[in-house]
Amino acid sequence: DNGRGISKKYRLTEALRKEVLKDQLTTLSIQKQTLLKQIERSLLAAQERVFEEHSWAREELTALDYLRWNEEGARLWLREVERSGQLNGERVTNKQLINLEDNIHSITKLFGNDKLIARVSVKHGRLFHILTYCKKELRQFVTNSEGQPLMGIDMRSAQWLLLAYCMALANNYGYTTDLKQQLLKHVGEPLDVLNTLRKHSSAQAFAAAIIFQDLYKELAVLSKGNFYKSQDLGEVTDDERDRIKKLLLKCVLYGYQTAQMKKAFTDIPQSEKSFLEVFYETYDDVILFCKSIAEDCKSRKPNGQISSSACLSELLSTMEGDFFHNKLRKALKSHFLDTVGYFIVHDGIYVDPVATDSTHDIMKELAKEQFGAEDLFSLRCSG
Repeated sequence: DNGRGISKKYRLTEALRKEVLKDQLTTLSIQKQTLLKQIERSLLAAQERVFEEHSWAREELTALDYLRWNEEGARLWLREVERSGQLNGERVTNKQLINLEDNIHSITKLFGNDKLIARVSVKHGRLFHILTYCKKELRQFVTNSEGQPLMGIDMRSAQWLLLAYCMALANNYGYTTDLKQQLLKHVGEPLDVLNTLRKHSSAQAFAAAIIFQDLYKELAVLSKGNFYKSQDLGEVTDDERDRIKKLLLKCVLYGYQTAQMKKAFTDIPQSEKSFLEVFYETYDDVILFCKSIAEDCKSRKPNGQISSSACLSELLSTMEGDFFHNKLRKALKSHFLDTVGYFIVHDGIYVDPVATDSTHDIMKELAKEQFGAEDLFSLRCSG
């Protein structure tokens, strides 16, 4: 693998397929220094191209200079995972162990003297590096200079808030066709989401559920019946909430284009309807908006097939990138004068605990300005 100086033992043959099925994957380190140098030069050149095109990415990456990586702690944790054979309560596979070793190797490079050869990329205005896509358990070993674990600040239901924001923009400007291209003209534009959406519409109800309560818990209750009381939300377990969260992503963001919703708006009991049918009955405006984007989408997969869901995904990713990697990055730089350690992962930020309150306040101010609501974030410790 060109990214980490490790080569697989095998080729894609019948023998490989047997190794995969029997969970016998393994790796060998590359020993040839000439090849390693070529890999490093390739990574360095790729990173410089990223920085030339996106100068802000270099600035964001330098925030890691104020953080520390506890490699020893990470390796002790990995050895315990190997010894117990368990990861998050489930049997760990050789492939997972290899990936964890790979993650530790790459994070060590990112924090080492040769950090310039760490692999980075930018897509839809978002910076990606190993801390973005590594196993989340490893982020607990990134600390501030005093060894304190970082604090995480997440935007709650970020994809759905941004979807409501896009719907509000479309309503504000009267857009009904070519929505992706039209809305990309207004990335980051200030808007009161709740009050811009049509009054008493399901779109406005959707935004209210995101801003004022827990969307996932609400849908968990609604999937069992047509009505609910506020106290019913408290009875939804964490496991059930997580299940609904995954279903919402799968069905609404990626499964709405071709799905048949024949049972929606019928007298058939809720328990006999699909999750998407329940969602459609509750928030039909949202499904119709998603469908209108999909109908105009001309994005293609690597195999040449049109990907109807890609346009909505790209639109939401661009909105997310603007909030976190543009607005928030600039605000942190202005407030802390480039002296705070942090890194951004999708719709959240890991930050030095000393700067948690200030960062949280900054995020609320930005959200109030852009979305018309500020209580949109949750805090957690990475340790």
